Amino acid sequence: MTYELVTGTSTPYPYNQTEYLFHLSQARFGLCLRGYGPKCNREIELMAMGTVLIVTPDVDMKNYFDPPVNGDHYLVVRSPDELSRVIQELPDNEWERMSRNCRDWYRKPFV
Repeated sequence: MTYELVTGTSTPYPYNQTEYLFHLSQARFGLCLRGYGPKCNREIELMAMGTVLIVTPDVDMKNYFDPPVNGDHYLVVRSPDELSRVIQELPDNEWERMSRNCRDWYRKPFV
């Protein structure tokens, strides 16, 4: 299922914050594209919900105090064809492991 979370600058958001987070929690994967700079900032919301990240190579995943790990918290894809293949080929038990890792990363105290 695909959710349209943002419709554009002149159209109101279709969901309030609680509904938005609910929809994120229902997604198995979340696409993270770079924003105005090399960060997406959606990745933290997605990991909190246990959604496995799909990032493009230009998204900065290294500049965290405790950086998420490729293959443990996220997958890198370079094209739409690769995206489809990666999603279809990831076994359910591997997705469950990565989803759990994402939630654990988010909840981990940084002391």
